[in-house]
Amino acid sequence: MEDFTFMDLDNKIKKFEQSCERLAQIDAEKLNEKINTEIEEQINVELTEYVKKQEASYKKQCEKIVKDYNKALFEYEVECKKNVQNVKNIIKKELKEEVKRKLQIFNEKEEYLQYLIKTINDSLNVVNNDNSSIIFVTNNDKQKYEEVLNRYNIKIDVLDNDFIGGCKLKNDKLGVIIDNTLKTNLDEI
Repeated sequence: MEDFTFMDLDNKIKKFEQSCERLAQIDAEKLNEKINTEIEEQINVELTEYVKKQEASYKKQCEKIVKDYNKALFEYEVECKKNVQNVKNIIKKELKEEVKRKLQIFNEKEEYLQYLIKTINDSLNVVNNDNSSIIFVTNNDKQKYEEVLNRYNIKIDVLDNDFIGGCKLKNDKLGVIIDNTLKTNLDEI
């Protein structure tokens, strides 16, 4: 019987040992699970922070790219507008020069005298043919059409030939100045 008791005791110790091992294993599994959960939670927190930082960095980079793009686009548009304006100015200048040449050619034609007479008559009509008016014509026109101009019985004065043709009328009594010169008309274009 004594053997039986020792065996029982040995069995009991083994069972107790096995029970302790199972409990320790269960505790180890729970502890392992708890540690894994904490590690996973920590990883998720750090991952979330990392993602937020990366998103913020990405957003900032995108904003910088958009800002740089808009700045470059604005500068390009300004440059294009300057270029277009420069081309317009060049074309306008060339066009004025061409029109000036054509007006100078027109000034030499027979039809020009009819234009000059009409311009003088229109200007005089504005001041009701007031004899205190002064008509200004280019030096070339005065020399070329002196006989026609003298028919007006109005003082005729001379303009520089740069005015190309046409006339100016001045009436100090009425306070009227009319500029129908070809140069002035050209400059108003």
